[in-house]
Order: sequence, then C-alpha cells, then structure tokens
Amino acid sequence: MRLKVRLTVIAVLVSTLQAITGHSSASAANSYLSASTYYAYESITASGSWSRPYGVSSIDYLVVAGGGRGGGSQNPGHYAGGGGGGGGIRYGSLTVAQNSYTITVGAGQSTGCSQGRGGNSSLAGTDISTISATGGGSGSCNVNTGDGAGGIDAYSGGSGGGAGAQVYAKTFGSGNAGAYSPVEGFAGGTAVLDTGNGANQSGGGGGGAGQVGSNGTTGCGGKGGNGYQSSITGTAITYGGGGGGGTRQSACGGVAGTGGGGTGGVNGGQGTAGTNGLGGGGGGTSLGGGNRGGDGVVIIRYVLSAPDTPSLPAISDT
Repeated sequence: MRLKVRLTVIAVLVSTLQAITGHSSASAANSYLSASTYYAYESITASGSWSRPYGVSSIDYLVVAGGGRGGGSQNPGHYAGGGGGGGGIRYGSLTVAQNSYTITVGAGQSTGCSQGRGGNSSLAGTDISTISATGGGSGSCNVNTGDGAGGIDAYSGGSGGGAGAQVYAKTFGSGNAGAYSPVEGFAGGTAVLDTGNGANQSGGGGGGAGQVGSNGTTGCGGKGGNGYQSSITGTAITYGGGGGGGTRQSACGGVAGTGGGGTGGVNGGQGTAGTNGLGGGGGGTSLGGGNRGGDGVVIIRYVLSAPDTPSLPAISDT
C-alpha cells in the first residue's frame, strides 16, 4: 500500500513538472514581479522566430528599429555632419493564437556617406497585422571636394537625421516615416552656416523616438533628440535616441540623445556610434564618414502564471 501511494506521488510530481516546462519560452525568459503580477519578457536581438509559450494568449511588445548613421564628409576639407536619427519605436498589446511568429531585428546603418536608413524591425504572424518600426534616417553628408553645394541632405526615417553645413546648409530629415499613430519618432535639427572661415559650422542633432533633434548653434553641434522610455522589462530604459551633430573646429560636439545616441565629433574627429540593442543614431562627424547607428531590438512580454499545484495524497504508515 505504501509503495502504491508513493508511486502516485511521484507521478503527480512528474505531471506538474511537465506542465511547468510546457512554458518553453518562459524557461529562457527573464521575469519580474509588478503589482502582484509576474511577467516574463524576451529581448530578441537577432532576426528569427518567436514561439508562443503554452497558455499565453496576449502579449505586450516593443519594436525598435536600427539607428541611422551620422553625417560626415568624404572630401579633404572639413564639414559639420548632422547626427543620425534614432530607430523608430512601436509599442502596444496584441492577442496571439498561433504557435510561431516571425521577428525581424533591424541593423544600425553602417558608417559611410550615402543617404539611407537603419534597418526596419518587425513582428509578424498570420493572425496579426505586422508591427513594423522604420529605421532611423542618416545625417547630412558632404561628398564632393568643392564648397559643399553637392552635399547630401539628411534622410527621413523612424526619426530623421540632422542637417549638416559647409557653405550651403542641407535639409534635416523628417520623422515618423511610417505615418503611425502614436508617432514612431521625430525630425532632426537644423545646421549653422559660417561663410567666413567655417570654424563655427555645426550640424543639427538627429531626431529621437521621443523628441526632435536640437538645432546646431554657433560652434556647437545640436543635441540628439531623446528616445522613448519603456518599462516593459521591469526597468525604465530609453530606446531610439538621436546622435549629436558634429562641429567643424570647436570642442563642442553635439550631446548624444538619451537612448543610445552617439556623440558628435569635433575638429576633424569622428562621432561615436549608436548603441546596439537600443537603436541609437550615430554621431555626426566633421571629417570622414559619420559613425554607425545602433542595432534595434524586439521585446515581447507576457503574464507568467505557473499551473496550479495539485494537492498531494497523504502517505499513510499503514
């Protein structure tokens, strides 16, 4: 009798363990407690698929695109490149029913001087409308060996790139390229010209997911726009900050936007790169190619509830 009861207890424990491990993704996820609710979240930094854990029927999501590169110059002279735009941000909640969803994580735009954007990020499935965030726009860049008239305007994106300047100012990039509501990002800032010796030329800051990039001022690059702050992981983190604008000769490069933006370069120096996993825009540069944008991320959160623990039969001594 005692052996039979103990075998029953073991069978119940095995059944309970199997039910718990049915939450396949939860075992690899991080978790936290908030207002008496346990959440699990998964930060996905590479494109692939996401498997819906057993019993999960709704999720919260944060989709962050790759940041745009900062502007710079490919000619032997100097130039005030604009900051790169931060990656666009999409967030919200969804009802989910299928077992697997396709995840795309946008890469930050590489260093260089061509017009373009960071990579888009997305969450897609047959039972939902695709959630897509647009990559950040590139900062304005100068590509010729003359006076800058042939420079490249900043590009639009999730957040727009900052304008740059030599003798001719170039246009900043607009934000919210996907025309979403709420908006996925904001525009870059304007540049400052100096038609004398050029020492005070400065680029505008790249737009951020939460704020417009600041305009350049005389001798100082514009600050990158701040990104969007989310607590989806249980901790307040800012994503999609814009890169600071470069400046030609002074020691006053544009400050990085909060959320992974890069700092603007000064006096021929290169700006810093946007932060990977935050989708920050790269910093503008005064000589050479602007620095790269940061890679994006897709974060999925769901309520974590362990199955009810069954009552165990008492073990009798008889």
